[in-house]
Amino acid sequence: MICEVDVLTTRVLPIGVEEAGSVIAAWAADGVGRAVCAANVHMVMEAWDHPDFAAVLGGADLAVCDGRPMVWACRFAGVRDARQARPRSAPRGMLSRIETPSCGGLV
Repeated sequence: MICEVDVLTTRVLPIGVEEAGSVIAAWAADGVGRAVCAANVHMVMEAWDHPDFAAVLGGADLAVCDGRPMVWACRFAGVRDARQARPRSAPRGMLSRIETPSCGGLV
C-alpha cells in the first residue's frame, strides 16, 4: 500500500489515475462532498510561502501528484512505486472509472 508523503508542507498520496478514480468513485457513491486536488510543484511552493494556502491544501481529502517532480520527491522520501495523476490524463482515466456500472454511472 502506498503511504502519504509530506513534500515540504503539502501531504500527497502518490497514486495513479486508476487508483485516484477508484477512491473518488467510492466517495461519490457515499454521497458526501469531498475535496480533491492535483498538487504540482507550484502549489507546493505557494503553500510553503503562504501558510493559509498550506492549510487549504492540508484540508483536502485527497491530494495526488501532478507531475514528475512531485513523483521524484515522493520516491526520494522512500515511496518507490510513487505515481502521478496528471490532469491531462486524469479526467479521461477517472471518468472511465466512475462511468462503470459498478459505480452506478456517477457521471
